[in-house]
Amino acid sequence: MKDLSKKTLGILSFIPPIAFVIWLIYLLIVNNRLVSHEQFHQHDRVVTMLFDNYGGVAALFMTVFLMGLAVLVALTVHLKKVRTMNGATKLAWLVFLVVFAPFSVPVYYYIELRHEPDDVPMYANLEEGMG
Repeated sequence: MKDLSKKTLGILSFIPPIAFVIWLIYLLIVNNRLVSHEQFHQHDRVVTMLFDNYGGVAALFMTVFLMGLAVLVALTVHLKKVRTMNGATKLAWLVFLVVFAPFSVPVYYYIELRHEPDDVPMYANLEEGMG
């Protein structure tokens, strides 16, 4: 992988966890407004507040999810094309990336991609890397 591609992927790998933290902060702010009013016994006010605020939470979550999915697909394609990594290691990385996403993406970049040589043998396409 070229040095510029590694740097670009390094920057992209930190977008999913940062976006997740932004989403979580927004969610906590919305819930703080709901909790601070302490009007849980007034059902109509709770439903109105949830309806008014959770559209933004859902939209932001979908944005975070799609960004994380795009980076995950890029890393999975790279992982499948590497010739020098055995199948068990590839599977372990893939499970780690999927289960602990979005926080596993920077870990994979830091451990595997950051010091990867430019001339690492790669399969030409994904079908070759499936074996």
